[in-house]
Amino acid sequence: MRLDYPDPFLKGVAAPTPAARSVVRRLPPAGKAEPKRRERVQLSHLGTVSAGGQTLHILTIGGRQYELSLRDTAAGFRLTGADRDSLYLEREGTVYGVKRCDE
Repeated sequence: MRLDYPDPFLKGVAAPTPAARSVVRRLPPAGKAEPKRRERVQLSHLGTVSAGGQTLHILTIGGRQYELSLRDTAAGFRLTGADRDSLYLEREGTVYGVKRCDE
């Protein structure tokens, strides 16, 4: 038996043309990125006060007390969000979660 023997039923069919080779370029080796170290800062929530349609969150950041509303900044931290059990502060692209105190 010959492997290159032409099939008698496919005599009139044109031979398939080989597909063009795809051009794939290798990416340059990725350098290992230094893992971003989270800064250890003492953050705690003392309470929340709502008056006149404005909500203020009382926080201590590094031992100092601040009253922040949404998008306010203190000690380099910006209050970016709040939900039922946490407040979220952002500093230099890193988000820190702070548990709400039991009021």
